[in-house]
Amino acid sequence: MFLLKAPADDIDLWLSQDPSDYQQVGSSDYQQVASDGENLSVTRERPSLVGEEASTEQVPRKNKKDKKKTKDKDRKVSQKPKEGYEEAAGISTPSKEVITEMSLEGNMSPQSPLANYSRLANDKTLQLMYETRLLPHDTSRIVVSIMLSNQSPSLVKELDFSVSDTSSVKLIREDSDDQYNIKLHFHLTAHSSSEAQFAFMVSDVTFPQKMRGTLTYMVQTSDNMSAHEKLDFWLQLPVSSYMIGRLPHRDTVSELLSGGQLTDHASLHLEDVMDTDFSRLLSRVCLHCHFTLVEQVDKTASLYSHSIQDHHVCLLVKSGTSSGQLSIEGKSNCQLLLSNLLAEIKQLLSPRETT
Repeated sequence: MFLLKAPADDIDLWLSQDPSDYQQVGSSDYQQVASDGENLSVTRERPSLVGEEASTEQVPRKNKKDKKKTKDKDRKVSQKPKEGYEEAAGISTPSKEVITEMSLEGNMSPQSPLANYSRLANDKTLQLMYETRLLPHDTSRIVVSIMLSNQSPSLVKELDFSVSDTSSVKLIREDSDDQYNIKLHFHLTAHSSSEAQFAFMVSDVTFPQKMRGTLTYMVQTSDNMSAHEKLDFWLQLPVSSYMIGRLPHRDTVSELLSGGQLTDHASLHLEDVMDTDFSRLLSRVCLHCHFTLVEQVDKTASLYSHSIQDHHVCLLVKSGTSSGQLSIEGKSNCQLLLSNLLAEIKQLLSPRETT
């Protein structure tokens, strides 16, 4: 790691009042939909929570006559809770309020269904993928969404999820009868998928977390033979899990830098990044580490993000004169968070080691 000194023209970029290429990663109305087939799709939907496969609803348009006839009937129906709908422990939020990220490649189109999911674990029967989601205006909770895919021709049932809490992150089990496990009230037919969401209480967002977990389940074959199975995993929560790549308002970065609020500094210099296309590299950082692109001028760009606990991070990213070179200067009001974010970016952009 090398300390870098920003020249005068870079300072002008930091403090630009009216960036010409302003782009923003905002919240998305799109969310992963569980599928019974191999193909997954993205659509607007109500929340998919623990115990329920995601579903979509199409409501037909009514004319004035229909509205009057069905007014009393609709009132009665709306009073009945939907069967099979169970809230994740500790949360109940509309899907469009969950803060998700959008790709910066192209024209800011919604990301592919599993673009930001990471592998959690797999065995001969199940594959688990996960992503973290944030709740608006919530400084102490995050949601972990886990996609469970049955890769076998057998029925999978009696699924129980558990993780070991850390000093800073704890699974919310308010609605669970078990002190340690959360029972998933659905089953997976052959080659089907379903999504479950779990809420976690977070007290410190400045360093990465690693939580040990287990999913137990029963496999029932076509000849009615059953076997209990266990799938162990490590749930990784990097510091970017708690970051929001969105500007509160247009002049946020200028005000933070000119106001002297960002007193902590750290720099990173890479000699051999895995992708030499600068725009694609910025898109990768924004997507995976949850930043927004504030301004880009040629091979220099400024990025911004803030944590759910109001830590601000500004990055000045510059492509070097030689191919593969990249320098990043960071400013923040939290030194530990900034250092861990830069370490995460370094791992993201460095070439993968082959074995």
